[in-house]
Amino acid sequence: MVVPRKLVNEILYNLHTSPLGGHLGVSKTFGKVSERFYWFGMRRDVENYVANCVECVTRKNPSRTAKAPLQPHYSGAPFEKIAIDILEVPMSDQGNRFIVVIGDYFSKWAEAFPLKNHTAPVIAEILIDQFISRFGAPFQLHSDQGPEFESRLISELCKLLGIDKTRTTTYHPQSDGQVERFNRTLLSMLSKYVKENQRDWDVHLQKVMMGYRTSEHESTKFSPAYVLFGRELRLPLDVQYQLPDGSTAKNASEYVTRTKERFLQAYEVVRENLGLSQKKQ
Repeated sequence: MVVPRKLVNEILYNLHTSPLGGHLGVSKTFGKVSERFYWFGMRRDVENYVANCVECVTRKNPSRTAKAPLQPHYSGAPFEKIAIDILEVPMSDQGNRFIVVIGDYFSKWAEAFPLKNHTAPVIAEILIDQFISRFGAPFQLHSDQGPEFESRLISELCKLLGIDKTRTTTYHPQSDGQVERFNRTLLSMLSKYVKENQRDWDVHLQKVMMGYRTSEHESTKFSPAYVLFGRELRLPLDVQYQLPDGSTAKNASEYVTRTKERFLQAYEVVRENLGLSQKKQ
């Protein structure tokens, strides 16, 4: 869709500044914009908008010190292997103090849930009710050596569902690159929206997660949503501007056939890109 200049700021606000935009960088913001709209000088406008974004400038993450190379993890299809981790954050007005994060190594799809505590029964309930009931049991579950993940309850759950439980090593507890990168991304995105007292982060969590899932991932070159569903998720901006969803299938059978073809093409590209990405680590 070709848009007039008067709508540029509104579009950039929706795809960068709003919670569904997530205050992500130039590349991811431009990806969302370019797949929906066109105007002359679009890339330059995105670069200028992000460079002058007050929240991005004032809450920019400090540069990280170099660490030992992170251990790559290989997966050939969605939800073959997932990782789980716990983030401790300031207590919210709802009494939540933690975020449990579950991420897929292949599609880069991630789920995040606010928690008041992270005991083994709570983690088991999240895994069953919020993840496995929706996506099925993974072949492998990876975590650090936190007591909630090393508990007998989680061990028995994994045995029951045929899940291979793996963990980071004692000598290299921060060996999982995907988990570390996503945790940084999530905390960075949340920091752009929370109030000064940081007690409302759980209000923004799911909207920020949608912003992440609909943005191109640097490793796969697709959004997590596209790899998982074979299409992009429909954003409020798509509804506002009545943008086409790209589907021309006449019936369910034709839609399934076309979606299967998209999956096969996307998976082949993702496997190639993940291989290249892991070689660079």
